[in-house]
Amino acid sequence: MLAYANMFKRDYERFESSYERNNYCPLGSAALAGTPHNIDRFKTAELLGFDSPTLSALDTSSNRDFALEILFNISTSMMHISRISEELILWSSYEFGFVKMSDDYATTSSIMPQKKNPDILELTRGKTSHVIGNLTSMLSTIQGLPSGYSRDLQQINPSIWSASKIVISSLLIMESMLKTVVINKKNMRK
Repeated sequence: MLAYANMFKRDYERFESSYERNNYCPLGSAALAGTPHNIDRFKTAELLGFDSPTLSALDTSSNRDFALEILFNISTSMMHISRISEELILWSSYEFGFVKMSDDYATTSSIMPQKKNPDILELTRGKTSHVIGNLTSMLSTIQGLPSGYSRDLQQINPSIWSASKIVISSLLIMESMLKTVVINKKNMRK
């Protein structure tokens, strides 16, 4: 479990680092080369809570590194959630019996009513593929774009929102579920 604590600690640090690297205000970049309006980009950045404005309007309008980075971070977190889910599925099996899942996070088998299926863990593990697919899709979209704004970039927002919802709900479920797991120390000593 200490290994997973370290994985999740790195995930948290990755999100913090991304925030620091990407906390720059795009306001005033417009769609390509900036705005003709007389605005104070430093003041608007300050008022909106950014560290400072972005430096290049062209880069700002075509760059989606921040989105790729957040999706990479989410994908990595989901990979860790998937791995601990797989461990718990294995550990809760009849063959291991290291942990017992709460009935709140499992269902009975349709053909063996005495068997407990860790469905929530299996579903969480399956959602990881969806999130990784969003990252791959975004990388594929961006890799062929020229500098400047392209309408293709509109496809990015749904991927980020979907992945964000999945990782947040997965973390909340995992936290609640881990609080209810019963550890069988006797079986672990065998």
